[in-house]
Amino acid sequence: NQPNIFILNNRWDCSAGEDVSTREEVRSQHKERTIEFIVDELGLMTREEADQRIFFISAKEALKIRLQQSDGLSSGYEERYKEFEDFENRFEHCLSASAIKTKFHSHALRGRDIANSIYEMLTSIDERATNSRFRVRERERER
Repeated sequence: NQPNIFILNNRWDCSAGEDVSTREEVRSQHKERTIEFIVDELGLMTREEADQRIFFISAKEALKIRLQQSDGLSSGYEERYKEFEDFENRFEHCLSASAIKTKFHSHALRGRDIANSIYEMLTSIDERATNSRFRVRERERER
């Protein structure tokens, strides 16, 4: 099984005071290095998959928004909160899919075993019936 890895770059609200080009350059560097690590060094997933699992958030701002405390929010908090919600949705989807796979995996294996047993039984019955027909024909020819 492939591990379910998500990378959260927290405290991204600290970059709010930086100019946009510097902030984007730092973000790009963090993202590229993380993708290189996950894809090239660990070989866990494709670049596209890794790109979908890297988030730049502020957990503190997300908590303040959820608690409806708007004091102390840095500029650009809406974008960081939107990315936090995107992370939550992707994480929830991943956990749900994993839980379904885990829950039904043993049932699927048992179903496959039952189907294989039935196949073997029917093959055996077919072989015996074929042999029986052959013996009956041989007896009829001998008469």
